[in-house]
Amino acid sequence: MWGVVGAMLCRLALRWLVSVRFDLAITLEALGLLLASIVYWFGFSRIARTNITRLIGITGKTCIFSFQTWKSYLNIAVMITLGLLLRSSSIPREYLSVMYNMVGGALLLGGLQYYKNLWNLLT
Repeated sequence: MWGVVGAMLCRLALRWLVSVRFDLAITLEALGLLLASIVYWFGFSRIARTNITRLIGITGKTCIFSFQTWKSYLNIAVMITLGLLLRSSSIPREYLSVMYNMVGGALLLGGLQYYKNLWNLLT
């Protein structure tokens, strides 16, 4: 799910950058990707590692939502709410693209971390 949502946010950010000058678009995109790697490294990678460890330790039947803590679901609700508020704000879309690329890129990298661990388990 992380990878899909991350790709969706990055795609939306790129659509917002299509209509601006090329040099500004490249600068904003680069800034978003730089921030995405920082957010991933210091935040989302740790959350993904914790979730992966929890998933590996699960035995027997369990709820499909148990791969994350309830605290993580609260964070998701806050992020969705902030995203909706920002999107309905008067902030120009090209500047919002930085935040969307930041969160989307970090989620995409976190999703790749899940896929990598799944691959390692299957091979």
